[in-house]
Amino acid sequence: MPKKRTSPKRINFNKNSKECKGWVNAHFLLNLMEGESENDADKTYRTAKTILHTLKYISFKQFKESIYRQFDTFLEKDYSYTRKYTLIIDKGKSSEWISNILKKYLDNLNIAIMDGDDKRIKLPGNYIRIDDAIYSGKQMCDYVRQFSVHDEHSKLFVVCPYQTHFGYNKIKNCIKETNANVVLYKPIVFIETFEELVEKHPASFDPDFLINLENMYPNNNVTNLPNIFFQHKVPDQFSGISSFLRYGLITNIRGRIVYINVNDTLEMPSFQCVPYIIPPYKKSIDYDLISKGKPVEYKKEMDKLYDLIDQNQELFTFGKHKRRSRKRR
Repeated sequence: MPKKRTSPKRINFNKNSKECKGWVNAHFLLNLMEGESENDADKTYRTAKTILHTLKYISFKQFKESIYRQFDTFLEKDYSYTRKYTLIIDKGKSSEWISNILKKYLDNLNIAIMDGDDKRIKLPGNYIRIDDAIYSGKQMCDYVRQFSVHDEHSKLFVVCPYQTHFGYNKIKNCIKETNANVVLYKPIVFIETFEELVEKHPASFDPDFLINLENMYPNNNVTNLPNIFFQHKVPDQFSGISSFLRYGLITNIRGRIVYINVNDTLEMPSFQCVPYIIPPYKKSIDYDLISKGKPVEYKKEMDKLYDLIDQNQELFTFGKHKRRSRKRR
């Protein structure tokens, strides 16, 4: 039987890359070209610059160390060699992948692995749920509610190294409301949301940053989202700014995507700052909808945009916006 791949593919991520700088600077230039005021174009530029600056990247090495530490917490606090445990996984998802990472533990412990659809899970027992990251907490809350129908002799242990405060508290409340016999461990890392970052470091942000952020991304409660991605996966639209993380799109101050004209067809310019990432538990990317399969003309237009940004460097020093001179001649 072939060995399952646990290490995600290497990625090359650099905040100073052409793509990342292009994504930030294009917010100013493309919005100006669209007829936006210089003030509104500048708002989107400064907001994009801050989004990139605060973006956090978790390498596989960091993730692996965190999941080992989190699993150690379970072993130290609640594992007993005299009891049987069942690790619940979902086929083709991160929990199955993490179980392979934890193989060195599981092979020496009294822990069976069972698919989440297995009807035997309804029987009394000690169960373990693992996840890579908890954002809103909704999915894990659903598991807690499902588990609350078990009798008092069953117990569920939730092991997840990265969680938002919001998600952690939501699950805690679900456990309390349902009176479920569930143990949720504090994460190794609490993922900070945009709102928490501003509250923690107010001097590092523009006073209107959160307002501009909400205006640019109005549909997903963006201020309560974290700004993070992993070597093994990028958050979806419910867990991060996917139009940036997955697509590298440009928006205006009213939350509308900025388009370019390619052969009389409107296309979305994609500055792929964050590399395309195929999770090691998936065979293909299901979100590469922007540049894949586009005509050669699209690439030519993107090259023109990069050239345009280069030609207007007097407007920018990366990390600081220079307003155009208004001196009278």
